[in-house]
Amino acid sequence: MSSRAAILARLRAQASAGPSAAAQPPYRPTPVDDLGARLLERAKTVLATGEAVASLADIPAAVARYLASHELAAEAAVAADLAGLSWAASGICVLDAPSRRSVPASVAFAPAAIAETGSLMLTSREAPWANLLADTHFAVVRRGDILPSLEEAVGRIGGNRLPRSLHVVTGPSRTGDIEQTLELGAHGAVRLHIFVAP
Repeated sequence: MSSRAAILARLRAQASAGPSAAAQPPYRPTPVDDLGARLLERAKTVLATGEAVASLADIPAAVARYLASHELAAEAAVAADLAGLSWAASGICVLDAPSRRSVPASVAFAPAAIAETGSLMLTSREAPWANLLADTHFAVVRRGDILPSLEEAVGRIGGNRLPRSLHVVTGPSRTGDIEQTLELGAHGAVRLHIFVAP
């Protein structure tokens, strides 16, 4: 009997035997008490940074501190749903992102995050420019939008209808294609800082 015939015979025998009694149950991530803490912990392992904030009102000052600590310009494009915060009082000059090809920093909501991998889920429904046009991306995610796994996050965002684009962002953009040297900012932000908000 040829090798091909032997393989096909084994496959036929397995198929006729029916489902295995020892079939694996569906994957479930290990339960975690604090999904926000888990998200930030996992994000650090993929070169992102982050912090929990007591309220959205704390974000402008936190952005200003981060930019100053990295000796970056105190300016950022801010998504419309965060534009009402006290940016000027915190010394941040707000830029108009859609009119620019790039911005030094951006601040926008992430509609969902995955605690298991430290990833953000970004869609075309929010501010699609936030992670693509900025060198420094500040992502704001509400605690209630942090899900344990990718499957649950996709279900939360999509429901019965997924958005036109869905990006899973894990850490800053990077590549190692050239001589296997890590290069940050290849396809998006060089720095990613996550704010976990109530």
